[in-house]
Amino acid sequence: MAPLNKDEKRELKERLRKSYDYLRKHSPDLSYSDVALLLEINPMTFRAAFAPSSSYMSTELVEQYADFFADTFSKEWLLHGTGEMLVPEPKHPRSEHARRWQRIRYIMQREKLDYRELADKIGMDTSTAYRIIQGQSRPQNNTLEQLRKVYPKYRWEWLLIGREPIETTVTRGDEYGDTQRMIEALAAKEFPGANAEPFDPESIMSVPVVDDPAAAGTLTGYGDPIPAEDLRIINVPVDRIHSGEYRIFTVRGISMDDGSLMSLADGDQILARYIRPDYWWDGLHTRTWLYFIFITREQGIIVKSVADQDQEQRTFTLRSLNPAFPDIVVHESEVLAIYNVIKVVDRELKR
Repeated sequence: MAPLNKDEKRELKERLRKSYDYLRKHSPDLSYSDVALLLEINPMTFRAAFAPSSSYMSTELVEQYADFFADTFSKEWLLHGTGEMLVPEPKHPRSEHARRWQRIRYIMQREKLDYRELADKIGMDTSTAYRIIQGQSRPQNNTLEQLRKVYPKYRWEWLLIGREPIETTVTRGDEYGDTQRMIEALAAKEFPGANAEPFDPESIMSVPVVDDPAAAGTLTGYGDPIPAEDLRIINVPVDRIHSGEYRIFTVRGISMDDGSLMSLADGDQILARYIRPDYWWDGLHTRTWLYFIFITREQGIIVKSVADQDQEQRTFTLRSLNPAFPDIVVHESEVLAIYNVIKVVDRELKR
């Protein structure tokens, strides 16, 4: 898509602002950070898209926003200004629980708790809990996260912005049904002295697998480093369904294995999320994510930590965990795609 000119950026900002004002009308304590958290993007990037003084505006960001709120806003209107802002019978981001404190009070009523019991369950000071349920204090995101851990049936979107339905509904396929039946069978028995519990996933994500392995050793050539569309799919248990584009890569080599708990071993299958190119130079979130996958033109698919980003030279310095492997400097022009590594989804235990 061609770069936006000044007038197009201004018009896109105005439409984004109008749609956000609509969301705020139905959820008054909604913030830029709340939406950014749901979209899983940098809050400063999202805020910059609204600021009249900022030259930043990305059609990719608006597309991501439009896809997330597709049951409320017309994508054609958001991107091009054609038609109406709202889709027929739009879904509002909330119902009767417009504010965060109202949603917490609703949970207290459903779970038959008083504010002292609530505070004890989520590790909060009782005076803070009292102020929250009285509407005198806005609950922070970490409070909602703790609530979600204690009561995982409540949807993250509802807790965060009041977007219904209230409770999580999981569609289980045959494979997951087998897993669930196993969990229920195990849970019906007692195992004295056991130090492990069956993992009962809240949701299942179907993720494409890149069979061309991510090199965690010496760099080798690859026929086509861009993941194809006809990839095989595997199901991954997660605590909630995440937005974005995901792939599963297989680690090959020992450069990311230093013998520690944070190692990526040869053969590990790792879940990774695609990072849009217009977010690269906002600063890769190296404080949040330990490792990144770089898909390069000449050197193939590699997994490393990011030791440095040089804004002026447009280079990334990539580092291995294993000290026997030197740093690698990759220029932006060599990079076709970047993914951040979320977690290891499969590891074979062997001698």
